Amino acid sequence: MLQAVRWYEQATTEQRLTALGALAMHNHVPSFEWDWEHFAWQYTAFDAAWRLARLQEVIPQPPRGRDWPHEVRFPKLSKIFRMRRNTRIFRRWVACRNKLVHQAIWGRVIPGHAPRNWVVQQCLPLRGFTTIALLASIGCRGRFLRARWSGPARELLEI
Repeated sequence: MLQAVRWYEQATTEQRLTALGALAMHNHVPSFEWDWEHFAWQYTAFDAAWRLARLQEVIPQPPRGRDWPHEVRFPKLSKIFRMRRNTRIFRRWVACRNKLVHQAIWGRVIPGHAPRNWVVQQCLPLRGFTTIALLASIGCRGRFLRARWSGPARELLEI
């Protein structure tokens, strides 16, 4: 906590507002009813963690002065914050986000209908990744406990 307090005292107003908004959204996500809402708002919290890292210049400037594309953001943050990388899962998250945001499709159906199981299963690991990214973005860097999972959900939960 002391690391976060030190970070907060040195942060700019925009960094503080972004961090507080991201943490508030991250904590609010479980209260949504639909799984597509969980995913959409959790991805929003991830985007805020990305923005926070950019505001602190932890992420290098992309070529041509634009922002990094979404498919690059997860690997970049995981490398910078020394998080586990799983590019297959990262590609799934971006694909789910793109279909939901740009086409209003959630797992090949309209949001509110039953999507395929693999789509619903993206919410939990995205939440875990976002939690660590937010903590690291506000100065809580260090070793995070990594659990060894077994069973069919192993790939999804080991972030």
